[in-house]
Amino acid sequence: MNKIFLILFSSLSFYNAIGQRTTCRDVLAVAESFMIDGNYENVRKVLNNTRATCSSEVSWFYIQFGYHTGIGNNDSALYYMNFAAKKFPNEDSILYLHAISYGLQYDSAMAVKGLEEINKAAAIKSKLIYLICASQLLRMSNRPAEALELISNAKKIEKNYDAQLEWGIALKDNRKFKEALSKFNKAIALNKFNPAAYLEKAELLLSEMNNQDAALAALDTVESIDSTLADPSLLRASFFESKQDYDNAIAEYDQAIQTDSSVHQVYLLRGNCLIEVGEYDLAEKDINKYKTLHPAESDVNYLLADLYLAKGDFNGAAILMSKMETNGESTYDLYLRRGMAYAANRQNDDALKDFNKAETFPEPTTELYFERGKCYFQIKEYRKAKYDFEKAKSWEADVMEFHYWHCKAAYEAGLKDEACASCKIAKFHGYEPIDKIYLKDCK
Repeated sequence: MNKIFLILFSSLSFYNAIGQRTTCRDVLAVAESFMIDGNYENVRKVLNNTRATCSSEVSWFYIQFGYHTGIGNNDSALYYMNFAAKKFPNEDSILYLHAISYGLQYDSAMAVKGLEEINKAAAIKSKLIYLICASQLLRMSNRPAEALELISNAKKIEKNYDAQLEWGIALKDNRKFKEALSKFNKAIALNKFNPAAYLEKAELLLSEMNNQDAALAALDTVESIDSTLADPSLLRASFFESKQDYDNAIAEYDQAIQTDSSVHQVYLLRGNCLIEVGEYDLAEKDINKYKTLHPAESDVNYLLADLYLAKGDFNGAAILMSKMETNGESTYDLYLRRGMAYAANRQNDDALKDFNKAETFPEPTTELYFERGKCYFQIKEYRKAKYDFEKAKSWEADVMEFHYWHCKAAYEAGLKDEACASCKIAKFHGYEPIDKIYLKDCK
């Protein structure tokens, strides 16, 4: 479960419903103790054995929510809370968990539905945890400014850990980094033994404030509080990966898996790093491990296509993407990758068709224009190639490869002044593959 949602869930008493039968309360209390200990198999048995006798109780649905989110099955959690919200439409705590269930789908449209539910809960009973949840869901609905306004105007939150933490995250999402750091430090001062604020602080320091030493110190503190969390290793790995230090990133992903093997996403993250260092067999092993654990997820095939492209199996990449298209997929990533595979096989007409399809999707990336530019260059459509490289370098001016290819295309198109300007920039910044032919006429 998302670490912030987990905090909010743990602050909700399981047994605040009125009129429960003592026998169900006692049995479900045992289930709760199993859940606290992480013994989800016994929780499952209790739930199955009490389906006929206790499923009319609010607490039974609390346990269902905790069980399914605890084992990472957020879809099933939402299924049970959909049912519970219909059964108990005036139970604010059920509406609250229903809202969290929507949030755990990590989809902006679902977050909007969750926001509707938390507003219903708040209308029945005003609670600070409902306001915090509403702020989270606003952020997940891509409305960070509204989230910040909501949480910053809340009352009686100065001494509330969860509120200070959410306030910090809302500030971070609004790019107010110094203020966010202050709120994370305030949360830590309120509760030095909760790892969530340390993790948010470390992520902020690494990703936005370039303070590696303070970030790593915060992660060390998290590990001293709870050595069973994989988050510190994951954050370190992400940092190393951003610096293209793939060996250290892989080592941290290894540690994350040893610490908590239930974080299956690590296999994909490590697989991606293994592709970068050319360890293709190990990468494929990681990707297939994830596919075995999550057979219904099709997105993993995009990473598998990246693997095929990296090791030169262009037919394999194209076939995989075509299978996904046959199964109803139609995405930017599919057409980009298949276009790259076709271009590498010099099937340029098919490649350009796919690149052009990819361009029709919202927010195409520089990668598309770079790859299509190379395809145009390959068929000597130099002016079209120049246009695509121009687009790529205008978006990411610090990527010298874009300047170099723009120089090549402009030169071949007879535009020597443009060619010289781009090649000089690439050469000045130390881009090694500059061909002297493109510089010979430059003054």
